[in-house]
Amino acid sequence: MVFTVFRGKDVAGIQQFNPTHNLDMDSLNSNGNLETIPPYSNGGIDYPLGRLFRGSIPTFIPTKP
Repeated sequence: MVFTVFRGKDVAGIQQFNPTHNLDMDSLNSNGNLETIPPYSNGGIDYPLGRLFRGSIPTFIPTKP
């Protein structure tokens, strides 16, 4: 949708490409394994900005910067 629906004057989308990508290793940079939850409190701890969760799968690692 970024490259079709939202595209227009002064709006662009960027996609990272790495020609040396190891096809045996998946990347978490696509954020397909990322979830957020709204602000809440739990056990006396406040999370006013909510929380960000990333799943954990052995073959998925964050790409080094």
